[in-house]
Amino acid sequence: MSNDRPAVVAQDPSRPHLIKNWTIGLLVDGTPVTVAGTLSWAPSGSVAPYWFLGSLCVVLAIAFAVVMVVEDRRNKAINGGPRPKKDAMEVWEDLHRRVP
Repeated sequence: MSNDRPAVVAQDPSRPHLIKNWTIGLLVDGTPVTVAGTLSWAPSGSVAPYWFLGSLCVVLAIAFAVVMVVEDRRNKAINGGPRPKKDAMEVWEDLHRRVP
């Protein structure tokens, strides 16, 4: 086997090409069988869209983290510190308290 591309592929590697049709004769339980196939060249796609999407996800994750940190610091500055923790009953009462 060669590491070189076939001549037809070397001329235009950006398009798909049929390299060769092949057949192999076999015997299966004494019966002759022919296995046939094709060897084709399929160019690989660009990886640029995947790099773009991956980079976009990273940037969005960093932006989300920055917004969360800034919002947390802003809430602490406005409220004078973290809110006291409430138990489930206090949360239930707050949700069902009617505002006049």
